[in-house]
Amino acid sequence: MANILTFMPELMGQELQYVQFLTKDLKEDQLLNFANIYRARRKDPQLILLTTLLGFMVFAGVQRFLVG
Repeated sequence: MANILTFMPELMGQELQYVQFLTKDLKEDQLLNFANIYRARRKDPQLILLTTLLGFMVFAGVQRFLVG
């Protein structure tokens, strides 16, 4: 069983625990596929924070366009 940190070293804290729970029974090739898909869909937390703050001052709800 492969460790998710070998494929996604940028994960930290609660996100790491959640992803480890999701991938605990995956084989190495499945884990690599998961890591590629997860990384592509993952949003940058700083960008979400910046658009949320922008939403408070300029246009309310602008971050919802990024999150989906």
